[in-house]
Amino acid sequence: MAKKSTTKKGISIEARLSLNDALAQIEELVKNFKAGVCTIQKGPEAIVIKPQQEVNFELKVTQKKDDKEKMSIELSWQRPPTPVTSDDFKIIPGEVALPAQEEASPQDETDK
Repeated sequence: MAKKSTTKKGISIEARLSLNDALAQIEELVKNFKAGVCTIQKGPEAIVIKPQQEVNFELKVTQKKDDKEKMSIELSWQRPPTPVTSDDFKIIPGEVALPAQEEASPQDETDK
């Protein structure tokens, strides 16, 4: 089984844009999602994401008394596991001498 990476990368973008500019950014995201791959870059950092055919979709809309309105859209998905190929393992007939594992010598124990 392939080990899962526990490293987390993230990019956060907050900007004040005209509605047309914000919609252009959303349209670019949609175009790239439809193509199956999207790169988000901010400065020297970049993340490549590959949306899957099924995603979790969350939409939140709020309207406050002070006339502030907000909409958040969240999409999430699981990346498919990395396939294991026959290059990743061996089946060897018979008994094979495995490399000896180093054991702590009594001297090592007294040095602690």
